[in-house]
Amino acid sequence: MRAGAWGLVSGLVGSLCCIGPSAALLLGLGSSSALLGFTLDRALAVGGGVALLLAGAVLAWRRARACDLRPAARWRNPALMFASFALAYGLLGLLVPALAARQEDAAANLAPLVMSSQALRLPEGQAIAAAPRRLILSIEKMDCPPCAAHIRALLRRKPFVRAFVAEAGNDEVTIDYDSGRTGAKKLAALFPAYYRVTLISDKPIL
Repeated sequence: MRAGAWGLVSGLVGSLCCIGPSAALLLGLGSSSALLGFTLDRALAVGGGVALLLAGAVLAWRRARACDLRPAARWRNPALMFASFALAYGLLGLLVPALAARQEDAAANLAPLVMSSQALRLPEGQAIAAAPRRLILSIEKMDCPPCAAHIRALLRRKPFVRAFVAEAGNDEVTIDYDSGRTGAKKLAALFPAYYRVTLISDKPIL
């Protein structure tokens, strides 16, 4: 039980990059974006979980060695730790965030937008407003699916946003917008400071 608990705690620590907003989304809490400020970066969270897991495995192996157990029995507790870590991290760090992102996308009723290699295509029947521009932002808080889903939902609710591409694992967000109604700085200001937004380019669409 102690070995399994150690592995579960390690998996929980490794999932801290996503578990806060994911849990909030699955519970239907509208303030899930506020929890992003309390989450760790993915590399730091996973590194902390793995370090905790390895420390527990070393302690368990030393204790088993001191008790002069058979070689197969010495690795029983460390193996249990690694198995429980894999289950906890798979559930909290991968499955729950994916389900939360799907729930937020469904709630926002997003229409799929397809971006070709050269241009973003708008949904059929939607006219492009005067003076359209394409903004490319670097948003560092795009590691987990709930982060990307929240950004998509935020952009989808803005009438001056004509098309966008925001995917988890890619920190570049492309936004086509009506420059007659807003500007690049105002769009970047939509995201809280802890998203760490950087403007890459803002050009007219030819």
